[in-house]
Amino acid sequence: MRVRSVSAKIVFIGFEVPTEGNEDPFMQTISKQISELPNLILVSSTGNTSLAAY
Repeated sequence: MRVRSVSAKIVFIGFEVPTEGNEDPFMQTISKQISELPNLILVSSTGNTSLAAY
């Protein structure tokens, strides 16, 4: 994701809301994934919808 998105002006990232008690592991994981990305929008996306655009 970082390689493809590093030059983007904005990145949309889909995620499922973590269950109660799993917020810290979620934030640790997502923080690592987005640390080098430009402006981004996190989108709560449950279901089988693909948010990938190539």
